Amino acid sequence: MSTQQLEYHELSSLFPLITGDDFALMAKDIETNGQREPIILFNGKILDGRNRYRACRELDIEPQTTVYTGDDPLGLVLSLNMHRRQLTVAQRAIVAAEMIRRKREIETGESGAEEDAGRTDTSLPGVEDAAKALGISPRSVSAALRVFKDGTEELCEAVKRGDIRVSAAEQVTKLDQDQQRALCERGPRAIAKAARELREAAKTKAKPSVPTPEVVKEPEPMNLVEPEKPAQINTPLEPQERKPSAQRMFELSEEGMMGGWDAESVAEEILCDLEDGLDTQALLFAVEVAIKLKERLALRQHRR
Repeated sequence: MSTQQLEYHELSSLFPLITGDDFALMAKDIETNGQREPIILFNGKILDGRNRYRACRELDIEPQTTVYTGDDPLGLVLSLNMHRRQLTVAQRAIVAAEMIRRKREIETGESGAEEDAGRTDTSLPGVEDAAKALGISPRSVSAALRVFKDGTEELCEAVKRGDIRVSAAEQVTKLDQDQQRALCERGPRAIAKAARELREAAKTKAKPSVPTPEVVKEPEPMNLVEPEKPAQINTPLEPQERKPSAQRMFELSEEGMMGGWDAESVAEEILCDLEDGLDTQALLFAVEVAIKLKERLALRQHRR
C-alpha cells in the first residue's frame, strides 16, 4: 500500500493532466513494466511526474522519486513536457498564459508564492518570450490571457483539453458568465458557433453606414454620329498580383519561421484571419499550388 502523499508544484500544473485511454495505458505499462522514470521533486512537491504519481497511487505502488538540484525548474518542466506531449496551439497558449499570470502574481506579491520567487519565478517570461518558448504566436498568447481574465473555469478547461480553439474562446468571453457556462454545457460545437456569430456581429457593427446616393436622371443623349474607334492594340497582360489571401499565408509563414513557430501555429493564425474575412477559395487554390510546389521541391532536393 502506497503511503507517500505528495502535493503538486505550481509549475507542474502548467500542462494538463493525462486522462482517459492515455492514462489507462500509462497505468497498464507501469503495472507491467514498473515505474521507468522517477518523479522529480522540487521544494518537497512534484515538479514533474504527476501522471506517474497518480498511476502509482491507483496501483498501490510506492512511487520512486528524486530531488531536482538545478536552478531552472521552469526550463525543466517545459523541456520534458514539450517533447512528451502533442499539444494543440490552444493548449500551448494556455500554458504560456499560465506562465505569464504566475509571473505577474509573483511580481505583485499575490498568491503567497514567495517561497521560491528568488530562484525561479523571476525568470518567467512575458508575452513575446512565452510565445517563443512554446512555438506559437504572441497573438495566441494574448488571446489565452483574455480567456483567463474574462472566461469561466469551464471555458478555460475546454481550451486546456484542446476541445476548442483559443480564438473562439476569446470571442465567447464577451458573453456573461452564465451564458459561457451554458455554452460549455452544450459542448464545443455550440461554443464554436457562438464565436462565429459574435465575430460576425462585431464586423457588422464596425461597418460604417453608407448613405444611399440620390439617383440623378441622365439627360437624353444627343443623336450624334459615333466616331470610328481606333484599332485595338494587343498588349501582353500585366502579371496578375498575388491574391491577398495567398499573400497573407506567405507573410504569416515567413513570420512564423523567423519567430520559431511550428506549422500548426501558423495554420491557426491563418484560420483566425479566415474568420475575419479572408477569401476561402483563393486560399484553397494557394494551398493546392503550395502542395504541388512541395512535391517538386522535394524532388529537386533529392536530385542534388
